Amino acid sequence: MLDGRRLVIVVTFIAIFAMAVRTPIDPDGWWHLATGRWIVREGRIPHRDPFSHTMAGQPWVDNGWLPQIALYLAYRLLGMAGVGLLVALQATLALAFLWPQMRGGVFPRAFLLVFAATVSSPVWTPRPQMTTYLFTALLTFLLHRYRVQEDRRALYPIPLLFVLWVNVHAGYVLGLLLLGLSFLGEVLERLWKERGQLTVRLWRPWFLTSLAALLVVPLNPYGPRMWSYPFYNAGQQFARQYIAEWASPDFHQLHNQPLIWMVLLILAVLGLSRRPPPLADLLNLLAFTYLTFQSQRAMGLFALVATPLLSASLSQLRGWSDEGKELQRSEALTDTPGTVQRWRGQGALNVGIVIVLLLAALTKAYVALSPETLAQAEREQGFPADALAWLRQERPPAPLFNPYNWGGYLIWHLYPDYRVFVDGRADLYGDDFLFQYAQVALAKPGWEAILDRYGVQTALVEAKSPLAGAMAASPAWEPLYEDGQALVFRRKRTAGRLPTED
Repeated sequence: MLDGRRLVIVVTFIAIFAMAVRTPIDPDGWWHLATGRWIVREGRIPHRDPFSHTMAGQPWVDNGWLPQIALYLAYRLLGMAGVGLLVALQATLALAFLWPQMRGGVFPRAFLLVFAATVSSPVWTPRPQMTTYLFTALLTFLLHRYRVQEDRRALYPIPLLFVLWVNVHAGYVLGLLLLGLSFLGEVLERLWKERGQLTVRLWRPWFLTSLAALLVVPLNPYGPRMWSYPFYNAGQQFARQYIAEWASPDFHQLHNQPLIWMVLLILAVLGLSRRPPPLADLLNLLAFTYLTFQSQRAMGLFALVATPLLSASLSQLRGWSDEGKELQRSEALTDTPGTVQRWRGQGALNVGIVIVLLLAALTKAYVALSPETLAQAEREQGFPADALAWLRQERPPAPLFNPYNWGGYLIWHLYPDYRVFVDGRADLYGDDFLFQYAQVALAKPGWEAILDRYGVQTALVEAKSPLAGAMAASPAWEPLYEDGQALVFRRKRTAGRLPTED
């Protein structure tokens, strides 16, 4: 029977799914799709760059190869709508793993879960990092089962989870952090409570699980390199200076406001609660708060770690936890004579509400994932659809220069006819090259020498950009195409020098 409590749960997850369904247009999503397509067609995992002319043949660690295949197969099945649905399902399933970790009545839990979805939503993108979001939620669920519900079997799947995770995304290292801090918190808290007594029964399962999770990291196509890869990737200076998602959250932007609301709410609730949270939860909260303030990429993971702690602390406040009253009310109604027929009618009404809301969510998904909406989103986000069509028709000479944020889009649509100058794989290009790219994009002195060095013959540039103005004023470049978003320049022919083909 779909009673009121179950109705709230079902409605909550329908709402989260509706929130998560959106147009899957993302600058990096394009090259992830293209890589999945390359893997499926070639039947192998790339170890060297196939997509750019500047790094052609250079070693490349494609740490997200497994979800890239999933993204491309979803695309083959339903087009970009399939990609959007896959992202929405991952987001919804991740938050489903939070529900059993939360305490209190059904209404407070539903509110906090939607709150967590609002904080996380800026990072719901068609990239492998969505699988890290899902796996982090699964890991917190398994740790909760072990620590709170004392289910020793909950630790057994964790090493297998990390075998998958290291083949999914470099964010596995944050899973190791979560696991390690949970272990440390449990041990320190037990030492404090037991006055220095720490039994083998407590620390051995934690230690062996953590050790196994660390030792399985080389079980991937790139072997032991994956131990150090996440730290190299996170240490790039170009990303910190020029890529918005690697920067600290800007709380002047509305979509980042829920994050600071959750942080402030946690501070207030921890101050009012009757007892402190478990040390393991507190250590993870501090670590992921720090990571989030360093880079907004961690916002979603912060919400996953913070929400169960927030729920447990709120449940200690008077009047907030009403789960016991809900259960008593449900039992009383069930046992009262003459209520059976009324509950049947209520159950039918609840089913009707669910059907209506489900149809509304599916309608939202249909509109958000329709070809017209997707095409409009491409243009609104500044992708050069018209210039792309012109390049396909006119085929100016390669090698090509392109802006960083358009690289993935061009890989998806133009490879192998054109290889890009740069794209979102910052780890492949490295700081030295990326700062050279920035020198060109900003038209700083020496930009022409850099383009000469890489033999660029055609340049696709953003309209009204510094480089567009510099090329228009340069005698070495002639304009071929212009619209409101992009311009195409070609190097002028000079005596003894002809454009080279890629």
